[in-house]
Amino acid sequence: MTTTTTVDCRGMACPEPVLRTARAAKQLAAQGGMLEVLADDDAFPADVRSWCRSAGAALISLEPRGGAHRALIQVASKAPAASASGPVQGAVPLLDFRGKQCPEPVLGLARHARTNPGLVEVVADDPAFRPDLEAWCKNAGAVLEDVTVNGALVRAKVRVPARRVTGSGPTVRAVAGEVLDCRGKQCPEPVLALARFARANPGATVDVLADDPAFDADVEAWCRSAGASAIARTRDGGALRVTVQLAQRTGPMRVSTPHAVVTPPPALTLVPDGVEARFDWRGRSADEAVAAVKQLGQMTAAMTAELQLPDAASTQAAVKLLVAGGHDLVTVDTQACRAIVKLSGAPSAELALVRTDATGLVRSPDSPDCTLLVLHNDLETLLAAMLVANGAAASGMKVLVFFTFWGLNALRGDQPNAAEKPAKVSFFQRMFKWMMPKGPRKLQLGKLNFGGAGSKIMGSIMKQQNINDLPQLMRSADELGVRFVACTMSMSVMGITKRDLHPYSTLEYAGVATFVDAARNAEMSLVF
Repeated sequence: MTTTTTVDCRGMACPEPVLRTARAAKQLAAQGGMLEVLADDDAFPADVRSWCRSAGAALISLEPRGGAHRALIQVASKAPAASASGPVQGAVPLLDFRGKQCPEPVLGLARHARTNPGLVEVVADDPAFRPDLEAWCKNAGAVLEDVTVNGALVRAKVRVPARRVTGSGPTVRAVAGEVLDCRGKQCPEPVLALARFARANPGATVDVLADDPAFDADVEAWCRSAGASAIARTRDGGALRVTVQLAQRTGPMRVSTPHAVVTPPPALTLVPDGVEARFDWRGRSADEAVAAVKQLGQMTAAMTAELQLPDAASTQAAVKLLVAGGHDLVTVDTQACRAIVKLSGAPSAELALVRTDATGLVRSPDSPDCTLLVLHNDLETLLAAMLVANGAAASGMKVLVFFTFWGLNALRGDQPNAAEKPAKVSFFQRMFKWMMPKGPRKLQLGKLNFGGAGSKIMGSIMKQQNINDLPQLMRSADELGVRFVACTMSMSVMGITKRDLHPYSTLEYAGVATFVDAARNAEMSLVF
């Protein structure tokens, strides 16, 4: 019989109930056991759920009890559980969201799903929970195995899929060419210089030198948009040297029938170089050729095949498509629009999931489905942006939030980030930064602020209604994998350094080309 340990935290304010829960769980860690926690702090339900997720404990139930909250927690044993009879089947984790309103039940399920594939049981009494759950399962690729409705209470079992990890593509040897020296120039000038060169020199190979922090991400984004290939990256002193193979023609590749199914032409058996078949699509349009490559990767038998494509952009797209589907690249020559690939012969589910953007080029696996441009730092603007970001991420969408100019203030931390070195800023930049709000806790309402009173009133109302405030929403977005991208050009203008920003786990530094590429291919793009 399992012994239950009771921890009475009534009358204690946050964070003491969770701290005592953690201490009690630590004592039980050797053999495992049940914890009963009683607390009347308003933040306790959310805090105990968060703690259980972080600590790997199972929240069996959370319910009102005599003006307080009663949580029953299963603490897993950390002792080795192997035995001669084999592993012991563990209990199905339970996520209890009774008393929580939309979107918290779906957000909590999404957080759990990120690190815990497999079966999970979810309980909620929010009226919107069942349709929200069905929509989330559809978007996240989860399976809703069982649903039981008892009055307002919904109990469901969800099978969460394991997250796929895709490897990187092959390395292609660089070819010597022109050099664009953009050292000392900030975003977006290095990418603009590359774009100007590409317009006048289609199909050429060019080395670009730049020391702007955003250049690495920007040049990769530009290559995807322009159909070019970044075929080599090396460090040249304090600068990054990227060798770029430009497309044969400038401008995006237009697609007239993006969903057309094109039957590959008959294969011709060849003897030299170990090539067993040749597929020649040079007389087809680019979108027809890419569609044919996709069908070839899904249907053909195992063989080594030579592919001939209409142009460099479609050659690049075909190679990325096949590599993403688990086939091996032997060699590629984008100038000659030719590739040799070793086809595995197995139907590839990965190929069926590869998406193309508006140009017909294969989208990167990391391409976001939703992009948000955060320009302002009004409290209500950031609240709306983070609500959308959390909702989209919880629905299984890949989300990118690009913070620029005033919006960068939401990323500032309460204390300097000790992991980053101090950077020099001018007197005027220091004064400029001093006059701006420092972090999400300091943001003010854009209207009806009344010298800060309006913001405090709104915060009080949100707390009474058990609604997450801005810092909580930003932490939640970070936990859900929302990419926070800081505009490096805006940072340099406003005197904001990396040391000033809170160390979110998904924080990146990039420039305008990264956002343009992401927004261009996204299903949803909004400005705040």
